[in-house]
Amino acid sequence: MTKVKVNPGRETLSELRRRKSLADEDLVIEGALPNIPGDEPNKLPKVLQGSERNVVFNNIVWPGSTTPNRNVRVQLAINGTKYGDVLNLRTPITYPQTLKLPADETRYERVFTLSYFVSYGSSSAPSEVENGRTQVYVDKSPPHHGTSGEAMKHPPEIQNGIINKSLLEAQEEFTFKVDLPTDQKSGDSIKVFYGSSIPGTFIREVFIGGVGDQEVEFKLHRGDIYSHDEGSRILYYQWRDRVGNEGPFSDPSHLQIQINPIPENLPPLRIPEADDGSVNYIDANTHVSVVLETYDNPMFGVDELMVTWDNLLQVPQLITAFPVIVEVPFSAVASTGLGPKTSEVSYYIVR
Repeated sequence: MTKVKVNPGRETLSELRRRKSLADEDLVIEGALPNIPGDEPNKLPKVLQGSERNVVFNNIVWPGSTTPNRNVRVQLAINGTKYGDVLNLRTPITYPQTLKLPADETRYERVFTLSYFVSYGSSSAPSEVENGRTQVYVDKSPPHHGTSGEAMKHPPEIQNGIINKSLLEAQEEFTFKVDLPTDQKSGDSIKVFYGSSIPGTFIREVFIGGVGDQEVEFKLHRGDIYSHDEGSRILYYQWRDRVGNEGPFSDPSHLQIQINPIPENLPPLRIPEADDGSVNYIDANTHVSVVLETYDNPMFGVDELMVTWDNLLQVPQLITAFPVIVEVPFSAVASTGLGPKTSEVSYYIVR
């Protein structure tokens, strides 16, 4: 690189510094995210990575004369090596000026130095200077080191994962918490989903707070719960950074939503073939009937009767009316031998 001497009569040192400062700020990659504290500068959104981008100059600095009609050549450089097209300009320069950053430079995760070279002076005594050196970050790594997060922590008022009607009437929202990862950066967020299984319904996105925070809070509103059916539900999230990199889904946080009164006063099952106290081979030749007569607070068309015979779960029976009858096949009745024996029969209701 040629060293040059500036004539103070033509351009003062303070003016040179002012224009150089402007150039450092105004070498702009079109579409780049704004630089913010707590994250690396000069990042492209994920959707723009791997595409040709304009590099826009709002000021071009070189320590030569500002005399009109002087020829100037400008070329981008990547890691100090000149690259791509050349701008052939003539003073005074009008702005903005544009060069192209090739798509391959942002296709893969990397950090590189972007700058520009200015060639000026006469053909017999040419000079060249490099300006605008800036680090560009091509970020393709999701937060939380690309791993799934732990399940959200329940607030203390939610015991055993149960949110019932009385709790919903007393409280408008419930605050869940997530520990922040060690690689957190400004602009990171969690996208929260809710439903009966994955994929659930996207609820909202929550951005992390200031530097030094240990947790991010998510508020599940009463309306979020009422907009879905009751029963077994999960709440889970996905880490996302401001570039657009997304990690895998977190472990689910399990909830039991009880908007309607739960089944109560569950009676013992009745087994007609065992009215005399036992089931003989003839009774069980094809199947044994198990009868649930009734219970309080049923939801017909929603509740399911789950019967187990000697710990063998039978085919779920949707409850549409009482009584409910489940036919237990001979294979289940005889699964622990033909007897004599004592079998255990139990049931529960799934809503």
